[in-house]
Amino acid sequence: GSSHVGLIATVLDRRLGQDAYAGGADWNLKWRNNAYEFWGQAAFSRADDEDGKQRRGLADMMVLGKRSGWLRGELWWEAFSKGFEVNDLGFQWRNNYYQSWLWLQARKDKPWWIFRSSVLEGGRWGMWNFDGATLEQGMFAETRNQFRNYWWVEVELFHRLRGWDDLDTRGGPLIAQPARKGFQFELRSDDRKPLSAFFDGEWGSDSAGSNWSELGAGLTLRPSARLELRCRPGYKRYFNKAQ
Repeated sequence: GSSHVGLIATVLDRRLGQDAYAGGADWNLKWRNNAYEFWGQAAFSRADDEDGKQRRGLADMMVLGKRSGWLRGELWWEAFSKGFEVNDLGFQWRNNYYQSWLWLQARKDKPWWIFRSSVLEGGRWGMWNFDGATLEQGMFAETRNQFRNYWWVEVELFHRLRGWDDLDTRGGPLIAQPARKGFQFELRSDDRKPLSAFFDGEWGSDSAGSNWSELGAGLTLRPSARLELRCRPGYKRYFNKAQ
């Protein structure tokens, strides 16, 4: 396979301010004709705050995956310590968290029964901060199937467990995030033809009593290669218990 390893370092030298330093390494290792892959990055930062106190931090991201064959998957790990700070180089959305992700997929790319191809996948994820709070946890399952007549059907189920928001109060108490569950569905006709259509829907609710539903449909008419007409009506309903 084609693999690489890289290194980078950055120094910010201010005449009228505090200096900052950052560096790291990244890699992408592949083997067995690129069927397997291990990629990621690791970084450090050192900077002084306005009071002259030095802050140091570490960050890492590692992904192990299988990219080909009937069974595929990915195991993801990511962590940013409290002291990791690289906003002098660009936008950093947050630190003080670590998260993991597991994704598995089984697929059949050759015709079988009434289908031309099928995919079944599922996963579980979680996110925590270094103070011990569970920010987010959840799981999902999804299937995508193409019929022999080139129509498609997709179905997805998800469930997110109760978590906590540690950012909105800007250092204040945690805000509880209710558990959520939902269902999504989509049916699409053969889009190679001059007239194609789709229908989709989504339904969900949370443990606080809120719920929502969405329905959509569409028609696409292609009288020529230069002209395409679309009609896509939709319906949405949201009920927020907190309001």
